Amino acid sequence: RPSIRDSDDEELVANILGYIFLDDKPTSGSTSLDTFYGEGSTSHAIHTRTQLENYIQTNGADKIVNNYLFVYEMIQKLFDANNLNFRSHILGNASSSQECPRYYQAVFLALYELIINENMQLDDEQKFIAQLGDSVQRSMVQTEGGRWAASARQKSVEDLCALIRRYFKESENKFINHAWQTLIRTLLNNSRTEQPNYDFKQGGDAANLLI
Repeated sequence: RPSIRDSDDEELVANILGYIFLDDKPTSGSTSLDTFYGEGSTSHAIHTRTQLENYIQTNGADKIVNNYLFVYEMIQKLFDANNLNFRSHILGNASSSQECPRYYQAVFLALYELIINENMQLDDEQKFIAQLGDSVQRSMVQTEGGRWAASARQKSVEDLCALIRRYFKESENKFINHAWQTLIRTLLNNSRTEQPNYDFKQGGDAANLLI
């Protein structure tokens, strides 16, 4: 599990949460992550960290974790139930795993917007999963290098929301959260794969879906 030891999974989660927390959407990449974790003394860096802290204080850690895990669990169940692999279904068998995180971010954030922020629920699972690959490819706005520009990421998420919204309907009830299932599975996986100098990272199980 090299990606866990290299903290690729933690970076993916941090990039997703940064987008969710901040009204002024950040870039996806090491520069933004450095700012999130305390580097930089410019007014922009300080303002960004203040916004992050305010979001956490306003919403609470439990709600943030539960919302994140709910969407993560939904994606995993959708692909497991249809015997699909995220990378090959979205990008095709010839693609590399390095391309996958941006596409996963776009799918995750579009679903988060519809389900968590707009309180919608999936209405047609089979049509949604069948069209998802094409919808993601059509919506993606890429930028070169390891940095995904803020405007490109935001446009990708918004365009994907518009393309997949037809497969959702307004939910009469708030979603029922089964995020504890992911927490239990992550703890069990960690107990089997733990190595010397291995630091447990919440969200480490995300690597399984992308490989």
